[in-house]
Amino acid sequence: MSKRLFLILAILATTVSILGCGTDVKPNYFIGMFRDEGDIDRLSECLVETPSVEGDIITIKADSPCLVDLSKRDTSDPNMDVSFSEILNDPEQYLDKILTFEAIVKKMHNVHHVELYTNRKGMTFHIISHGADIHTLDEDGEEEDIVPNRKYKFKIRIYQLTTHADWNGRWQIHSEFIITQNKKIVHLPVPVEGK
Repeated sequence: MSKRLFLILAILATTVSILGCGTDVKPNYFIGMFRDEGDIDRLSECLVETPSVEGDIITIKADSPCLVDLSKRDTSDPNMDVSFSEILNDPEQYLDKILTFEAIVKKMHNVHHVELYTNRKGMTFHIISHGADIHTLDEDGEEEDIVPNRKYKFKIRIYQLTTHADWNGRWQIHSEFIITQNKKIVHLPVPVEGK
């Protein structure tokens, strides 16, 4: 309870400082903060160091562009844990939702674009990062390359479905990692061990 109270006080201090700074952060976002525990996790993405407490004053440091992104993020649709096959069966139903699933990497087209195995002749699934480097972290927190033919847990958003006559009716599912304004992936792929 004291941890939650500390976070609420930290948010209030952030709100006051942000509203006084003339940024583009929407104040309504902070008024509705803490309606679910996911909001606390989303806010912690923006902290650049641990908050400090001295008497009645709480000092927190947060990345301003990240707070702007956070306040504009639409969280009205729930995050969904689904199987990759459920997504492939009806990708349109999952448009614009934050999806968590496990899948096998087919190919890294470059450090900003990964393709997943769909095992379907007429369908491809791509994840882009809008310029952020795609990698994972090892046990020591060191960056590690994404490896083809390995299974990872992904957290992404599908933003478009396309098909062309030139592709013989092949569907392409276009998705994206969630990134901050300073080009960092919020939810890195996580290797799935033993699968």
